[in-house]
Amino acid sequence: MSKFVNYKKRGVSLPEGCKDLIDLLEPSKREKLKELLGPAPEIKETRNDSFTSNLSDIANPIRAVLDSHAFMAMLGVATFGVASPDQKLALDINRMQGETPSVSLTFTQSPASEKRMKEIFESLGLHVPVASNVPATFLKDQPIELIYEIQPLPGEARALSDLVTAIFLEFCRLVPSSQLIVHFSEYKNIT
Repeated sequence: MSKFVNYKKRGVSLPEGCKDLIDLLEPSKREKLKELLGPAPEIKETRNDSFTSNLSDIANPIRAVLDSHAFMAMLGVATFGVASPDQKLALDINRMQGETPSVSLTFTQSPASEKRMKEIFESLGLHVPVASNVPATFLKDQPIELIYEIQPLPGEARALSDLVTAIFLEFCRLVPSSQLIVHFSEYKNIT
């Protein structure tokens, strides 16, 4: 045993009232953060549906998520049974009450898929993200997912569903009767 360290006085437990190490090191910052954030809302899931739908019927779930009166509503739509990873595409719409919805597309990165998606965005008048900047040391041989946010957002649900349909048709080479997996969730604030 070292003469400089008394192992009987060391411990890993925190003093009474400290939940995290930051409480011990900077307790005033934790309290200020709690004051700024206020109480976290308690939310309860009120809807959680998964189903398949034709691409031609995608307007219904898009309208449902945008017209929802829930505190938070989320829609996920993804290709189903496509042959190539370059044809996989997922749409995510997240909407919180009183805020502008977030709409994005996720696809597997490859030079061909990235070029195709950029061309589609340009042709539809959407903001094209700059380079994906994937680090050279990223996990080799592992697929990389790119997320493109749809901006500017069309003003109406029908216009957004027409836009999304056009992207799925062009990027995935689907037909209107192609099957998609749809997941719809709603949450209400119970506080």
